[in-house]
Amino acid sequence: MFDPLTIKFGEAVWHDRPYQHPQLQTQVEKDFYNRDEAKDRLKSVLRSDSRKAAIIMGERRAGKTSLLKLLDHHFANEASRRFVPVLIPWQGIQSRDELEKEILQSICLGLDTELPGRDQLKAKSVHHEATTTSEFIKTLQQLLPPASGKITIICIDEFDSIIQEAHKDEKKKILGLATTLVEIADLPIRLLLTMSRLPDLPEARSSPLIAKSEQIPLPPFSPADFDEMIQGLVGHIPSRDLQRLYDLSGGWPYFAKLLLTCLAPLRPDDTWVDRALEAACKHAGVEQTLENIYNKHFDESERTVMLLLAKRACVSAEEMVAAGIALKTAAEELIRRNYVLKDGNDGSYRFRIGFLAEWFPQWVKFEEQVANRLGDTLLRLERVRDPWFESKAILVSDEDLKHSDL
Repeated sequence: MFDPLTIKFGEAVWHDRPYQHPQLQTQVEKDFYNRDEAKDRLKSVLRSDSRKAAIIMGERRAGKTSLLKLLDHHFANEASRRFVPVLIPWQGIQSRDELEKEILQSICLGLDTELPGRDQLKAKSVHHEATTTSEFIKTLQQLLPPASGKITIICIDEFDSIIQEAHKDEKKKILGLATTLVEIADLPIRLLLTMSRLPDLPEARSSPLIAKSEQIPLPPFSPADFDEMIQGLVGHIPSRDLQRLYDLSGGWPYFAKLLLTCLAPLRPDDTWVDRALEAACKHAGVEQTLENIYNKHFDESERTVMLLLAKRACVSAEEMVAAGIALKTAAEELIRRNYVLKDGNDGSYRFRIGFLAEWFPQWVKFEEQVANRLGDTLLRLERVRDPWFESKAILVSDEDLKHSDL
């Protein structure tokens, strides 16, 4: 049994070393583990003279927000005071004008200064007039004179979600605004973004914002990094249970912390991981998270592959070929995204995140989704396993044989 509060499941964490709790005035152990290579690369890009954006790329619940906040905290507390990081919340931003206002207000707060031309901007707001990009840049140039020697790091979380949720005619404008921020040479600005995937716009990949960016992926933890996090959070865990937790989580911190939260009240024995797994499948909030990933972060073919693996546990290479090129391509994409594993010996497919194999069949919408998406595919796979599947026996009489000279 251990304290579930140390796990901080579902919370952003950003202390990669012990720190002084601001209210309790006691030393607290670190809560952010590993990601050393990603941290070093991001710090290097942001400190360089390059104008390119730094982009943290990762799946939902991969730890992007935590890493963003860690970098914000790091640069805000550097002794040189050269950098002024500002965090831009993504919720509620649906237009370029709203994003501009959030950036200006956050910079003023970070610099502890007034907004130049505030009365004019306020008047525009009252009359529902949008400021132009040139007005926005002019205001930034007044706020951030290069001679000050300070560099503002604009940290925008879930930038792809901002574009996705924006009004239709605002999507290109938001992308254009961010592109302008990295192209204006006399602005002492660095751009740090998080994304789950590149914005779904034809112009996105060729935009200088994306094409010239430094993209840092967040993969699952290695077994060694995973063990360090688990034992750092809760102390000693038997090696066999560590391996089971790794297999169930696929090395992803979100699923590992979910399981740890459910382990916390249990006494260690031979069944405690199984009991924690049962509780984790019913944990409040997990269904909402996984439904969001399923509906918004998988395409049609990827959803079908996830259902297929949940229904069959393991799909052979031959069966995946029979399922069709669209599903085989989707399965390979899910391998790249670290949801699925392909066996190196026989080429079969299974979940990398073992928890999903347990959760999906318990999902209230599972059978409905299987019926809607998987019927024909399951029939094709049954024919691979049994060529005589659905064949009907025909009774032939002696009279029939004589009639055919047999």
